[in-house]
Amino acid sequence: MKPLGALLAVGIPSSSRMPPVIVQVNGRHLPGLRCNPGPDGTHDNVHVGIGSKWIATELVRGGAPAATWRFDVRHIVLSDG
Repeated sequence: MKPLGALLAVGIPSSSRMPPVIVQVNGRHLPGLRCNPGPDGTHDNVHVGIGSKWIATELVRGGAPAATWRFDVRHIVLSDG
């Protein structure tokens, strides 16, 4: 399991940090290797993945029967508490 841009708690002792939440995304009915989502035309060699800030990782071919991703979500403490 890879942390995807894992965020860490700041300014609090490690003993009081909350454990990460593990999120699993199960993708089914993927778009296929070629799709036509709208007026922009056809997209070829389509892949799907998870990402942070518009950067996709762990890409899976759009023609796969299914895809699964797991990642940690960690909390942060903001400056206002």
